[in-house]
Amino acid sequence: MEFVPGLVFRPVVGDQLMANFVRYNPNTVAPLHTHEEEQITVVIEGELEFDLAGDLRIMGAGMAVVVPSGFPTEPVPMTPRASRSTSSTRPGGPSSS
Repeated sequence: MEFVPGLVFRPVVGDQLMANFVRYNPNTVAPLHTHEEEQITVVIEGELEFDLAGDLRIMGAGMAVVVPSGFPTEPVPMTPRASRSTSSTRPGGPSSS
């Protein structure tokens, strides 16, 4: 599912957990958003920048970040090729924007 142009989601939704495989094409930014639930994101390929209220993190493959509940985030790919990540949340279900 293409959330915005260049940002593709492949969600796997259970009753109590959701994992979302995300592909960021070059120059694609995820819109600023929050989740009601805590989120754990792991970068699989490329690099992503996360700004967590001024705590700027550049994350490469294998690195992870915990995004607290209700915390605004706007992941930005930092490489000229596609970046990929996976995010897990509990409980399962869609995110808010």
